[in-house]
Amino acid sequence: MKTNYNITVLLCLLLSIYTFSSQAQTWQNLGNPEVGGQPIDNMYSIEGHTSGVYFCTDRGLFKSTDGGATFTNLTWESGITAGLPILCLFIDDSDGAMYIGGEDALFKSTNNGTTWSATALTASGTINDISKADTNLIAAYDQGFGSGGVYFSADGFATFQEPTTLPDLQMLDLLYFNNKMFLAGDAGMYSSTDEGATWGVQGTGHPVGGRYIKTVDLNGNLFSGDINGKGLFKSSDNGETWAIPDTGTFQDFCQVFDLTAGGGVILALTDGVNCNPQGIPIRYSDDDGLNWQSAMGNLPGAFYNELGKSADGSCFYVYALFDNLLYTTCDLALSVTENSLDAIKIAPNPSKGIIAISGIESGTMTLVNTQGKVLKTYKNIPVDKTIDISEFAQGLYFLNISNEGCTKTFKIIKN
Repeated sequence: MKTNYNITVLLCLLLSIYTFSSQAQTWQNLGNPEVGGQPIDNMYSIEGHTSGVYFCTDRGLFKSTDGGATFTNLTWESGITAGLPILCLFIDDSDGAMYIGGEDALFKSTNNGTTWSATALTASGTINDISKADTNLIAAYDQGFGSGGVYFSADGFATFQEPTTLPDLQMLDLLYFNNKMFLAGDAGMYSSTDEGATWGVQGTGHPVGGRYIKTVDLNGNLFSGDINGKGLFKSSDNGETWAIPDTGTFQDFCQVFDLTAGGGVILALTDGVNCNPQGIPIRYSDDDGLNWQSAMGNLPGAFYNELGKSADGSCFYVYALFDNLLYTTCDLALSVTENSLDAIKIAPNPSKGIIAISGIESGTMTLVNTQGKVLKTYKNIPVDKTIDISEFAQGLYFLNISNEGCTKTFKIIKN
């Protein structure tokens, strides 16, 4: 998730004059969510979950269970959250609790968003993102004027602490990946291996002077975008080293405003004109960031400020800020019928424990929960071609199997 940011008039004018030819993908215009007859003016994040897709906006939190055809507002009209903008959402798979961040508070719901209660994080700055590392919840925040940090809590933010090892700078985005919490913010990328208690600058290769807006993972790779014009950075070694994956697409003064990844595909939302000669603001890659294509399809020229996806990564969303329009496409996700992984089968599914895999001899696998947390990584297909999920709670998981640059994702139900 990212906080709102200043956009120059020049950039908006430059983007508005560009038009884009239709590509293979087709985007559907979903209009603009509204509540009480009032449409939203800004969208801050789009979060896919098994229970639906959630949209954090200046008019509260919206939920859609039909891909954006209809919306229900969960916060704006009544209760402690009435009339408040909501910037981010986290749903804890362990107990179903929902957490939302606002401009000066963090709220919690234990009944799927029907009612909300305040946590101890009040008058605490703008909550930009919320995540979880094993047992601790972590919230990234900023106080404005370049000040901020993170809070961590082991009791659902009934109480909280702040680490002393982070600089007092705006912190924007959290990603839990391979037992490490990554934090994107002003002046660098940071990480914690002790559930948010201590932090340090993570890895080398990304300019320290950047302002890192978002970090996502795809097929074991990390991607982080910089809004200060340094471009897009990729790491294939758990954040130890970073480099621009495609200097032709992310060159010169290239601002990356948002990222999302799923279904074997990563999308990057950039300033377009300054990043590549074609001036294409939305690009996607289906080969782990090596090559990038236009994701504009039939989208009109506009300033797009927010990306998101469904929980399974089969559909993507983009929001046009000044046009106040939301679009979706389900054409970008990597088609499993076009790669060499068609023969793979898993059984039984649902399963209480052991799952057998057939139809593949070599490759890598990752088991991921619905929040994108990597639970297990297999660098090689196990010799017995089985995995054991008995240690995990009942619910939905995703098994990503990759081979020769292609990935197939299986939904796994633990019962």
